[in-house]
Amino acid sequence: MRRLKKALATALALKPKKKGKGTIQKKQPAAPVHNRKDKADRKEKRSTSSKKPPQRTLFPGDRILLVGEGNFSFAASLCTLPHLQADTGTATAITATAFDTEEIAREKYPDIDEHLETLTCSDATVLFGIDATKLGTQRVLKGKTFDRIVFNFPHAGAGVKDQDRNIRINQELCLGFFEAAKGMLSDKGTILVTLRSGEPYDSWDVKGLARSAKLSMQSRVPFHPDQYPGYEHRRTLGFDERVSSANNADILRSNCSTYVFWLKERAEEQARPKVKSGKWKKKNNNDSDDDD
Repeated sequence: MRRLKKALATALALKPKKKGKGTIQKKQPAAPVHNRKDKADRKEKRSTSSKKPPQRTLFPGDRILLVGEGNFSFAASLCTLPHLQADTGTATAITATAFDTEEIAREKYPDIDEHLETLTCSDATVLFGIDATKLGTQRVLKGKTFDRIVFNFPHAGAGVKDQDRNIRINQELCLGFFEAAKGMLSDKGTILVTLRSGEPYDSWDVKGLARSAKLSMQSRVPFHPDQYPGYEHRRTLGFDERVSSANNADILRSNCSTYVFWLKERAEEQARPKVKSGKWKKKNNNDSDDDD
């Protein structure tokens, strides 16, 4: 596999200027209690009114392919989301896949049965033994296209202690997935990858990997597990109640984001100047690979 160019950026922290010695600061009189209370109430009201609804990455009528599922709780959650069940004339179609065989998945995830039952009752397709880096070669997926291809918290689970080697292995996984998934996108299709923030995940440079696969970042959206009722994050190695964290504690410890990618050629096409009312106008695209 060709070497990947990793973009390194150095952030310079601006230090606040210190006040000169000997400067006499006048003490301001304390505001009356009722004024402070009114100010706090106004601040709380502004904070409440400024809260925006969560930005959606999945839409009713989408053909959704989920890869790397563990206990299938995320897939099952999608079957219950009201906005995905909205009647748009086209039913939302979910295909949920796991890398593990069914036998291994049942051993690793004791709670898998209840989620599989939900998927079965919702007419979703469930597939085991699907390699996310070889989607185009899977007989059951050949010739199919999807509007959203989702890989939540990808991890090779190789158990390698050497940090640099571990990063390379997971970079290969992500790049292989990008290369395989882009050929299965519909005309409006996007690829969604959810990751934690911090190390070693930042060093994976998922945006750089996507660029290597000729993809552009369309947006980056905060991932909140509570938006998916019943979702229980599981590690690649499985769940053991003696050592594993429950209630999504693993991912709640760090800020998680969903990166939304689309084909670079589509992004460039959207950015081209267009003629409107006899004038050249360039479509405003606020989300790009320069945004983080």
